[in-house]
Amino acid sequence: MPPLDGFGVLGLFVSEGIARRIQTFSRSLGGFSMIGLLLVWQVFGGIFHPVFSIALRALYPGQGYGS
Repeated sequence: MPPLDGFGVLGLFVSEGIARRIQTFSRSLGGFSMIGLLLVWQVFGGIFHPVFSIALRALYPGQGYGS
């Protein structure tokens, strides 16, 4: 979600012409960024719990969390 996605930082590392193209491209995306955010939210939810559980078991062996 602009401006929080960091996409605008790319313009600092390229020429002015390319930075303008990047800015135009980001404006043309519009709602696609929101769709991407929702997709990541759904995927991350399924991945987070198993990874979090493994990390907790590695850090605190013998302790349970959420069973």
